[in-house]
Amino acid sequence: MTTAAIERSHRNPSYKQGFTRSQGLSVCPDLWDGLLGAGAPCMGVTDDVVRDLSGFGNHGQINGTPNWGVSHKGRELTLDGSTNYVDMSGLGGAAFATRTVVIMASHDGTTGPSYLWGEGGANEGFNIFYRSVSNTISYNTVQGGNTVEITSTSTFPGGPEVFSVGAVYDRGAMRLYINGVLEDSDTNGTSIGDHAALPPIIGATSGALNTWDGGFVLALIYGRVLSANQLMHLHRDPRAMFGIRGQIVRAPSGNPWNYYAQQAG
Repeated sequence: MTTAAIERSHRNPSYKQGFTRSQGLSVCPDLWDGLLGAGAPCMGVTDDVVRDLSGFGNHGQINGTPNWGVSHKGRELTLDGSTNYVDMSGLGGAAFATRTVVIMASHDGTTGPSYLWGEGGANEGFNIFYRSVSNTISYNTVQGGNTVEITSTSTFPGGPEVFSVGAVYDRGAMRLYINGVLEDSDTNGTSIGDHAALPPIIGATSGALNTWDGGFVLALIYGRVLSANQLMHLHRDPRAMFGIRGQIVRAPSGNPWNYYAQQAG
């Protein structure tokens, strides 16, 4: 399929045919508990908005004009590392004691820190970013001005491969999961304070700096702690939670991503 065809078929898809937007009909209702927002470029955008599939209306505003790309896990929004990012200010910046952010993305391996999720600032914050020196993914929290960072053991030299990042904050306990596997942990405080002036951005810091250079496939934001099993489930099949119980037809074999992408068009 050409880029132009992808643009036409995924710019304004129907979300009422084949996908649920409620916990009651989902084949994975437990993955809806505590869900605050679900941005899924892999399932299309509307004009310059990444729709929030959770039903809470926390839609993401696209900055710039990113292109559509095709990864081995379906469609992705290709952020250029310069002006492209998704503003998630609808989620606000209230204090929290528990948080899980799950993002599926790819990275082109450019130099300098490149932020996948930026939230807060020098006093209170929650960030996921790429370090080009080590080709690793880092997750840090800022609590009362104190920053604690944990880093993946997996490396990402750059390329089309899509990976999943799970960043968990559990009343001070930090855990970083890569492709569903726990890779590092530490502690920082007991809660992240109010940061309303610097709400979340996908693909940049909350000040719109250090933009992400690569693909953005899907982001799920929870106000609770997800278990290791749930994070592995999301890594293996993150869009299954949007399947309608008793109606969804699963791909008979192989990776179901292409099947879901086709159904979204």
